[in-house]
Amino acid sequence: MLGNRWGATHTDAVITLRTVFPSLLLTLATIVPAHATEVYIQGNFSSGGTLSGGRFFGNFNISFPVGTSYTSLSSWDILLVEGGQTVQLQNGPSGSYGEVFAEYETQDGALDIQFIDQAYDFLDLFFTVPFTGNAPVLPSTPTGYASDGSLDDGSATGVASGIASTTPLPEPGTWLFTGAGLLALGFVVRRSQRIAPPPPMPCPAQPHA
Repeated sequence: MLGNRWGATHTDAVITLRTVFPSLLLTLATIVPAHATEVYIQGNFSSGGTLSGGRFFGNFNISFPVGTSYTSLSSWDILLVEGGQTVQLQNGPSGSYGEVFAEYETQDGALDIQFIDQAYDFLDLFFTVPFTGNAPVLPSTPTGYASDGSLDDGSATGVASGIASTTPLPEPGTWLFTGAGLLALGFVVRRSQRIAPPPPMPCPAQPHA
């Protein structure tokens, strides 16, 4: 009896696995996201609003292809800079969200990616579709939506220009430091050329005895 019971149970289990396994794989494929790619962003704000004349830069992880439904990002680190004020939008703190509104691509005329924290500091960017991680930020979309940002839920400031790249972008401070270094090096070279001592004069010929 024990052998027959085990045999019947084993056969039933094999049949069940053969029936369930394909659907199980399909379920896992929808649950487990594709490998995430790190995307770097950088740009400048226009005038007016709470981020007038400011800039933004940072990075976020996103899985490609993006798809056509809402996606919550798992990792992002964005800095909004205006004058002497810097606000960090980052995953982790309660009330912080990184969101991809792919379901509105047709309505928006572009892909909308937004970062926001509990104080309602936010950065909202639009990109042409399909978005592959390498594209300019669209200041506005064909249907009239605009890339913008804001501090403390105040007046929004439009994005004047920006870019996304799957290769690291130098931060604005790095550009300034590099530029200053190159200028200083050029000044030193020019100064050394200007004050370089004249070449030595040839010794006069001595008369023969």
